[in-house]
Amino acid sequence: MKTPGAGVTLRFTYERQDLAHATRANFGSQSRLRFNAIAAAGLIALGIWLRTDEASRGLGLAGIIVGAGFITLLAVMWLFGPDIALWRDPKYRAPYDLTFSDDGIHFRTANIDSHLQWSIYSHALQHPNGYLLYHGPNAYTILPARVFANAAERTTFDALLAAHVPRLERR
Repeated sequence: MKTPGAGVTLRFTYERQDLAHATRANFGSQSRLRFNAIAAAGLIALGIWLRTDEASRGLGLAGIIVGAGFITLLAVMWLFGPDIALWRDPKYRAPYDLTFSDDGIHFRTANIDSHLQWSIYSHALQHPNGYLLYHGPNAYTILPARVFANAAERTTFDALLAAHVPRLERR
């Protein structure tokens, strides 16, 4: 299926939906999000319970406010994080030209033309809307599924990932 030197070239510019899918896939893959949501709900529940005791009403109200504020923050980041990233980071508005092969990754944008080794990626996450290639703590390259020309191109890319990225997680 894969021949030496065979590669996949992807040319694209990010769209809001690409960032939304990637952000949600990244959040969903982290147990930290679940822990934070459970902790916030626990604070609200504790606050409601403490409000029934006259001596602890103030502490209960504080728990409810902090828990609700934290859940609100999580929801805002879930809903508006992609828009913030598009607005804040010009890299998401630039056209990309990436070629993946057994030899590495040829990475081209308006300002960059470099050859990268597969070893920069510690792991990858494949989700229904694309891929996240992790190259640091919470730092990743987004590859939307929509940029693949056909199923054969995606199959070739999957084979390259399996051969060169140490850990591939599928969602």
